[in-house]
Amino acid sequence: MGQVVTQVWEGYGARLFISFGELTPSTYTLRDGRAERPHGRIELTNMSSESSWVLALSGHLLADWASLDRRRDRALRRLLGKRLLSVQIDDRSELTVLKFSGEVALTIATMLGSRERCPHWSMRFNDKDWPPVALMGTAYRWRLENRQLRFAN
Repeated sequence: MGQVVTQVWEGYGARLFISFGELTPSTYTLRDGRAERPHGRIELTNMSSESSWVLALSGHLLADWASLDRRRDRALRRLLGKRLLSVQIDDRSELTVLKFSGEVALTIATMLGSRERCPHWSMRFNDKDWPPVALMGTAYRWRLENRQLRFAN
């Protein structure tokens, strides 16, 4: 049904990067001479959003953006090999919820006190383009049947 997570990592400021599909080496070199992380065929990120995140298994908290580093890393690794089933947007709370196989859910919310109104999720198909794909509730007058996106194979 959906794409399988092949890589997940957390960047500065609780920014998440989730890769789907075969990983290919990056052509970008970091300042220290190392190659940047490989890229998936498709990638999702909340890097442009001032947002927090919560990862849960069957409704029970695994970790959130404020958890200790080791707990966050261990919890995020639970996404590896999971299939993305849906991206849902709740109009009232403006949360975005990514549901994965194995009853794993990743919820993104705009941080309290933030006046920012950027989309929570952007998707990369190539090295230069990160278009928004999951907008925050009705602030963007986003319309799609059932307020869900489904990713096909």
